[in-house]
Amino acid sequence: MSTIAFKIISPYNSKYVAPIRKHTNLGLTAIKNKIVDEELLAKVGGNHVEELEQLKELIDQLIGL
Repeated sequence: MSTIAFKIISPYNSKYVAPIRKHTNLGLTAIKNKIVDEELLAKVGGNHVEELEQLKELIDQLIGL
């Protein structure tokens, strides 16, 4: 089974927190630490279409910031 995941490779920016928190339910500190440490913020199984669509929406939203 394939998995799709993403992480942010850039300096921490607080504008990323709200959209990520909305889609992942991670806490503020966890999000900040994952961005700073360049860890995966979310991952989705390739067979879960709804979750893939939500992940795409999140990524599109982050790109627009």
